Amino acid sequence: MSGYSEAIGQILRGNVWLAICCGVYLAWWCIAFNPVRDFPMGLKVVGFCATLVCGVWGVVLLAGGMGALPADRLALPGWAVWLIGAGAYGLLLFVTSKLFQRQVTTELLLIVAWATFELSCVNALFGVGAMGGAGIAVAIIAIVATIGISMGCYLAYYEVPPVPAFVLGMVPLILIGVSGLIVNACVA
Repeated sequence: MSGYSEAIGQILRGNVWLAICCGVYLAWWCIAFNPVRDFPMGLKVVGFCATLVCGVWGVVLLAGGMGALPADRLALPGWAVWLIGAGAYGLLLFVTSKLFQRQVTTELLLIVAWATFELSCVNALFGVGAMGGAGIAVAIIAIVATIGISMGCYLAYYEVPPVPAFVLGMVPLILIGVSGLIVNACVA
C-alpha cells in the first residue's frame, strides 16, 4: 500500500473537498431556495460558483488519485463501475419520472454521480489494500443508505409544502458529505 500513498492521499483529499462542497452547497441552498426569506441575487451567484469550484476540485482530486492507481488491482474494472452507475441513472430516471411522475432535476444526476464516484473510490482503495473487508462493508452501507434516503427525499420534494421541501433538500447534502468522510475513515 505504501507505494500508493500519494494517490490514496489524493483520493482522501478529494473526498474532503466533496464534503466541503456539500457544506457550501448547503449554505447556497439555504440562500437560493429559502421559502421564507429572499436573498440578493449576487449572494446566490457567489454561492453557486463556490459550490461549483469546490465540487470540481473534489472530482479532479478523486479522479487523479484513482487514475494513479494500477487498473489491474481493481476489484471490478473501472469502466464496469461507471457502466453500473449509468445503468442505475437510466433506471432511476425512468422509475422516478414515469412511474412516480416526478419532475426530473439535476439532483438525481448528482446523487447517482456521487454514489458512482464513491463506489469507484472503494473499488480502487480495496484494490491496493488500503481498505479491508470491514471498511468496505461500512463504506458500502453508508453509500447505499445515503442513496436510499436521498432518493426518498428526491421523490417527496414536490409532494410536500415549501418549508418541509426546503428541509428535504438539505438532507441529501448532509448525508453525502458525511458518507464521503465515512469512506475516508474506512481507509486502513
